[in-house]
Amino acid sequence: DILLIADGSNETPNAENFNYSEMLGHKNHDDQSSASTKSSYGTISLTPSNCQSENVRRYFAWSDFQGQASRHRSFSRTMIAICSVIVFAILLAFTLRFHLTDRQSVQCDGLTRLKSLVLEETEDEWVFPMLSYKQRLNHFDSLDQRLWTHKFFVSDRYFKGPGYPIIVIIGGESLVRTMHYPFVYKRLANELGAFVVQTEHRFYGTAQPLGRDPRNEDLAKYFTPEQAVQDNIKVIQHVRKQLNCSTNKYEKGYCPVITIGCSYPGFLSAILRLAHPEIVDIGYAASAPMIVNAHHENFDTNAYFDHVSKVAETAYPGCAQGSKRMMKSVYEYLVSDESIGHLKRVVMELGICFDTIPQYMLESNQVFATELNQLIVQLHADYNMEYYPPSPKRILIKACEIVTNDHFSPTKQFANLLQLVTTTGDYQEAALDRNLSASCFDLQTQVPFGANATISAADWTGAGYGVDGERWEFQVCKDLVIKTGFGSENNMFYPRRNWTLEWLTDHCRKRFGITPQPGRLVNMWHFDDYSNASMLLFTNGLKDGWSVGSYTKSPTVDNSVVVYNFPNGAHHSDLRHKWPTGDDTEDIIEGHEHIMILIRNWLMEIAVKNGKA
Repeated sequence: DILLIADGSNETPNAENFNYSEMLGHKNHDDQSSASTKSSYGTISLTPSNCQSENVRRYFAWSDFQGQASRHRSFSRTMIAICSVIVFAILLAFTLRFHLTDRQSVQCDGLTRLKSLVLEETEDEWVFPMLSYKQRLNHFDSLDQRLWTHKFFVSDRYFKGPGYPIIVIIGGESLVRTMHYPFVYKRLANELGAFVVQTEHRFYGTAQPLGRDPRNEDLAKYFTPEQAVQDNIKVIQHVRKQLNCSTNKYEKGYCPVITIGCSYPGFLSAILRLAHPEIVDIGYAASAPMIVNAHHENFDTNAYFDHVSKVAETAYPGCAQGSKRMMKSVYEYLVSDESIGHLKRVVMELGICFDTIPQYMLESNQVFATELNQLIVQLHADYNMEYYPPSPKRILIKACEIVTNDHFSPTKQFANLLQLVTTTGDYQEAALDRNLSASCFDLQTQVPFGANATISAADWTGAGYGVDGERWEFQVCKDLVIKTGFGSENNMFYPRRNWTLEWLTDHCRKRFGITPQPGRLVNMWHFDDYSNASMLLFTNGLKDGWSVGSYTKSPTVDNSVVVYNFPNGAHHSDLRHKWPTGDDTEDIIEGHEHIMILIRNWLMEIAVKNGKA
């Protein structure tokens, strides 16, 4: 990302002192007059532009140019400015190969969007301004004054000003590279005239309040869902203020807030609406594991992987049996001889790089075999979530084709499955991080960072690689306990393995020195009781394994909490990272229309209730 600061500073704009009134000043929509502004590098022209590219603002740190200035002090400030602009233009045009437009002031819907040098965007790839806000490290201790910089993306492309909604997309367990869910920022924002914010979750991606290596005892205090909820509330309140929105719901300039999230962020979106209705007016939660996180006593811990297996078998008959047969054969082959020589021979047959095997897996061939099969379980969890739209092109179908191909031995089938993994973006990114180019399979790409890390992570559906994988596992160990085993006869895996709290507790104490608290969040937020809930939407793809731990029917008698189910959908298929794609199924297309109507009606209901209709 390239950031250009007009005043010559090398600081990222801080939302705490960055005035939206300057960026979104009150100007006439039809005023097409040119303007200019002063910077330490001279006058930069401001010319009008249409609203289709207004949200693209990137700032560039001018420290390199300041360095040049110090080496050429005999030149006048005018000459320095000219040289700086020339060097900047050459760097962007030839090194970065980006297209530039002039700095401009865009008048749309009574708001002036101030743009720095703008990078050209395409219809498919939008570029968003990134701002920041100084968050408290601990929202629940007034004596702790430590702050950290919380960055977030914004889009005002369709915003019509005070009185119109603010949509907040909640960040989750990964780096936020850009704004998520184009259905939201292209369709919803357009039809609702909304301002859109994309936050990042503390301790993931660039949001590192304590640096890259915080202590576990600090994570236990500051890396909690309730701290993340407060982060989002503070950003909401700040953005409302900077947009000149009223905080009084009965005033015309009040901007209703809609939170949107998927999976764990979907859970947070629902909590924001349930626990803080004075801040959040509407909640939209896709594939949110509310029942899993509520830890209902009657929840079947085998339900998730039973459903994953059922979907695979329905999608490709014979897949479940073929998978179990392959896993059983390779497992028995590995444990038939405990010698290291035998292990090396099998590892070579499977196409695994021996020197990438984690040390703990070499304790015995049985440990190795168990963990290797656990990897297959986690891969199928990923393939299930990705199974939309249903198609022979999906990686789930390719995996099923491999395990049902009787022309290959079980070890060859297994090796081919691992080769399939190497074609995925997650594997390639992890391999790039490890700076490896080996043709054999790198097992370290399947292990999170940190001490005592194992493939059988706290989350048996998979924790992920690297720091983010380690952080997600910490959250699962502490609060977000996920009860997913594969101990029934109805799943496609071998050997059968029941989930137990005892196993998780032992693992988490070794891993992080913490004890799981499975009931803490539901006791604090009471999200097992929806008697007072309203204007909350849950959506589910019924092919998604997580749908068994989500609400597939309204938890309220009067349907004040709405549920939409998509028979062809997988994990948050209604909120994909690319949209439109032309391949959405009819249930998702219709669902988008229903969602649009529902949210519009809720906004009207809010307006009527507050006497503003």
